[in-house]
Amino acid sequence: MATDLEFIQGLTALFSRISQFKSPLGATAYYTLLLKGSPTSFKTISQDARDAMGTAINTNKLRTGRQDLLEHGFIAEVLPVHDEAIDLDREAFLPISPELIWQDNIKKLGEVISPEGIEHRHDLVKELYDIYKKNFGRYGIKIEDGSITVFHSSQWLLYHLGYNIQNNESIRMLLGTLGSFKEPYIKYYENMLTSQLITRIICDPVTPEANQGINNIMKLKEKYLDHIQLKATPVSYGTSRRMIYDNMAIDGKKLLNFNSDLSYISTVYLQQDIIDRMRANFDNAFQKGLEIKRSANDSNAFEIQK
Repeated sequence: MATDLEFIQGLTALFSRISQFKSPLGATAYYTLLLKGSPTSFKTISQDARDAMGTAINTNKLRTGRQDLLEHGFIAEVLPVHDEAIDLDREAFLPISPELIWQDNIKKLGEVISPEGIEHRHDLVKELYDIYKKNFGRYGIKIEDGSITVFHSSQWLLYHLGYNIQNNESIRMLLGTLGSFKEPYIKYYENMLTSQLITRIICDPVTPEANQGINNIMKLKEKYLDHIQLKATPVSYGTSRRMIYDNMAIDGKKLLNFNSDLSYISTVYLQQDIIDRMRANFDNAFQKGLEIKRSANDSNAFEIQK
């Protein structure tokens, strides 16, 4: 197995290509040591980072890196709302799969790293992925039954979707104004449809804000036929966001007083009775949903079909 330093050095180039990160080194070190050491504490992560990197790292860089990861969807914060035994020293964060980070950013590495260097780094990612599956389970959230509530960005939700949609035949989504069906997020949905996944979507009443997302969905419908279906509701669901898989359901809410993308609280349910109930409620709403058509007056706008 590679050492902590080898993992951190190998992944820093990848994290450094994410221009929004304020501390790429801190983010790389925190992500790597959280993933490898879970369950762990910030004190342990800080000590392990200093052991591996010496004075090149400090607690401020690690804290800044942790916030970078949270804001950009690489980790989600677990909230203690399900009667868990609370360990105040433990880092209550869930990282996304290292393979997802790799797939999402590999093109950026080609600009600065040789093919041999890229291959070496991918070997490190594969090794980390094996550790990830062992430490965070098949759903990437540690638990395999019950519920867990997390604070996260919308990007984390897409990463979670991309990781968990395998081995499912369908997904149902309540998505408001369809902001995630715009660039650069739409690629995640196209990947799902490529695998013949049946996707049903309910959005809020059609508004100009939703036009771009609807237009992108209509293009996907042309390409993937009946594998993606969209309807609108007569009344807005407001800040609610839901995703219902075959074996999992997510019920989320966007917090209006947050100005950044880091503004969601969601509960992930693995109890089959809750999943079945949410699926039935969705299907009832979908059946009563309104068909959407392209506006006769503006080819880039949409309206409810009368």
